[in-house]
Parts: sequence; C-alpha cells; structure tokens
Amino acid sequence: MTVALFYIVKSLSYNPGLKNMVGSSTMMTMMSMCSVIIALFAIVFLFYTNSFLMKRRKKEFGVFNILGMEKSHIAKTMAWENFYVTLISIVGGLVIGIALDKAMFLLIAQVLNEEISLGFFISDKAIISTILMFCVIFLLILTIYFGSGYYGIYDAAKGYFGKEASELNEYEAVMLAGLLNAPSAYSPDTSPELAKQRMRQLLDRMVGCEVIDQTEADNLLAQSDK
Repeated sequence: MTVALFYIVKSLSYNPGLKNMVGSSTMMTMMSMCSVIIALFAIVFLFYTNSFLMKRRKKEFGVFNILGMEKSHIAKTMAWENFYVTLISIVGGLVIGIALDKAMFLLIAQVLNEEISLGFFISDKAIISTILMFCVIFLLILTIYFGSGYYGIYDAAKGYFGKEASELNEYEAVMLAGLLNAPSAYSPDTSPELAKQRMRQLLDRMVGCEVIDQTEADNLLAQSDK
C-alpha cells in the first residue's frame, strides 16, 4: 500500500487539473511534503517488517544448513525471493495506485467545489519516481554492499556492530550510511580512521541540510572517538 500511496501523491502533484484549482500552489507544496513523509514511512515500515521476517526465518535457515545447503545457496535463494517480492510489490502497488488516483482527484475536486474534468490521467513521471524510489529502498535494505563482505543492512549491522539492524543507534546508522559511497575504502574493519572521516563529512552535510543541528552532530562525532 505504501507504493500505491506514494504513486497517488506524486501523480496528483503532476496532475494538470490540480494546478488549475484554487490554492493550487499550497496543494502542490502539501503533496511534495506528503511524498517525503510517505517515503520515510516506507523506509521505516519495510525496514522493520523485513527485520521481523528475517528473525522468524532463522530456524528455517538453520534447517537448510543441517540438510546440507551452503550459505551461498541460501543467499541465492533469498536473492531470487527478494527479487520477486520487490517486483510484485512495485507492480501491484502501481496498479492499485493508478486505479485509485482518479478517485482521490475527484474527492479533492468535490471538497473544493471545482469542476471535474473527464478523462483518466496517468503520470509517467510519477510511475518512474515510484519505481526508482522503491527499488532504491529494497536495494538498500537487501543487497547493497557495505564492505568487508557484508551485503544488505542486516549483514552489515550484525557484522560491524554485532546486533540486529533494528537495534542500531543513531551513530551506528550514520556510520553505515557513510559506507555506501565507497564501502571497501571506508570499512570500519580495515580503515577505521577513514570511516570516521567519512562520517564527519556526512554529518556536515546533514547539518547543512538542517536534518540535524550542530550539537547533535558533535554528540555523534564524540561517540566515534570513544
């Protein structure tokens, strides 16, 4: 449903009929803010959902090992499974989103007492944005390389910090985010000083974008020096 919601909001922001309504600029701003909120919600929701499912399947993976399956075979099976889940989620979400997009537009028009235009609007830009956004989310959670032989945020959390991804604190999460640019070069295992330097750069950007303030950045940097 998060895929469908994201598409609907994006599609409405591109809908030419919405731009002709009273207060269109305010609505466009609201739609942009909503798309960001939905994207953040999707990341958190998918992150914790997948973490929960992986915990539930530990015994299943253990049985596979007992039966003689190597970790590489299990990894390949999981990769194909994740591929199909991603494909079905995105395609299914887009179908639902396209089907409900017109209904949402009609509801907004009715609330604002605007004239309702005939026709069915499908936004190519919204489809592309939705596909790219959710592909990045799934890749980040499941398959992106974090250095030192760790693929996916779950392996990285377990390998670098000895804990589940859902248990990471802010310092550890920022450290992992900094690895994505050059995982092998910034790996805390092989290059701890470069990893801290990369973390400082990332925190400076976050302060510049007003994601966090300087005090929060300094506190996180202090943890890296312990």
